[in-house]
Amino acid sequence: FPQGTEVPDIPRSLVKISTLHLFDHQIKLGLERFNPGFSKSIAIFLNGRIEGPNDIFYRGGYDGMGAEVQYRKYISPMKQYDSRKGKSVRGIYWSALLQGGYYSGLFRDHYASLDRTTGIWTTGSNYNFKEKVGNAGVGVAIGLQRTLWQVIYMDAFIGGGLQVAH
Repeated sequence: FPQGTEVPDIPRSLVKISTLHLFDHQIKLGLERFNPGFSKSIAIFLNGRIEGPNDIFYRGGYDGMGAEVQYRKYISPMKQYDSRKGKSVRGIYWSALLQGGYYSGLFRDHYASLDRTTGIWTTGSNYNFKEKVGNAGVGVAIGLQRTLWQVIYMDAFIGGGLQVAH
């Protein structure tokens, strides 16, 4: 290191999982790949959703897959910091993203009608129907990525975007 610049002990690729998606019967896995200076990265995510059968009162039975691509520019590049608590790696970034997905589900409902003269509801038979939904979106975010205990990379961000579903 003749110039005195130290290369941080950071892997160039990180495998990621979104734990919040697990609460909604989804799994979202990704890979983030950094440039040599740790000032830019590309993150690619795939997510899948499997939902069990639903009932008349809950329409949550969508199954399907989606993908997301993020370009991240690190305002504060990923680098290693030393403190009294030990070493940590962190960086602050902004990102632009594209995402899309396709989901379908089989649902159950029932017919009901109101007789306006008597005010009595008449229920009919149950029926099944299939629903298909595709979505596409764009967004931006600003975030902080840092290590916990020198082994877990935590990514916290806030942002917004526009999504279209059909």
